[in-house]
Amino acid sequence: MVRQPQVFLMDEPLTNLDAGLRADMRAELKHLQSDLGITMIYVTHDQTEAMSMSQRIAVMNLGVLQQVGAPLDIYERPATLFVAGFIGNPPMSFSDATLSADNVLHGAGFTMSLPAEVAAQVRQNQTQPNLVFGVRAEDISLMNASKQDAIRGSVVTVEPLGDETIYTLKVGEAQFYASTAPTVRFVPDENVALSFNMDRIHLFDAQTQKRVI
Repeated sequence: MVRQPQVFLMDEPLTNLDAGLRADMRAELKHLQSDLGITMIYVTHDQTEAMSMSQRIAVMNLGVLQQVGAPLDIYERPATLFVAGFIGNPPMSFSDATLSADNVLHGAGFTMSLPAEVAAQVRQNQTQPNLVFGVRAEDISLMNASKQDAIRGSVVTVEPLGDETIYTLKVGEAQFYASTAPTVRFVPDENVALSFNMDRIHLFDAQTQKRVI
């Protein structure tokens, strides 16, 4: 830093630090970059570091560039199945799916109707009939199993984290993660009803693994 280079290259500099010190150093490095105004290229396998420190992220898989963009853009509109599963904690949940002529999405153990305009967009963008349905934990709502016309599942594990609770759910042959407020209480093996935020679901082409919607 004393030499004032044009670019800093950092290769996982915080790997061996404990969690608390890592958080402090993330904030310190971000503050330093802002003060110095010098570009930092930062390599990390820790998505929390990438999301919290970056202005732009480049996601790579096996040496192939998957997507470049602002952190929230990549989180909210992942370009490929790999990006969708890599960015986010817990990771995005997936299920194999197909779309029928009546605009019903058939997943592994559940069905759901898509709005006509969404179904039309899917058909326009997909290259073959097999899809992968994806949804993030915060876009799943859990209700009592008595809820009518809802997707059914059962609780596998419960992870109370204080400010939120993460549920692992079994829905047919698929596994989903749901994030809820700590006041929502279910126990392992309990049957629950699920609903998805239809404005925030994701569909990928199963063959190319590229985003459809």
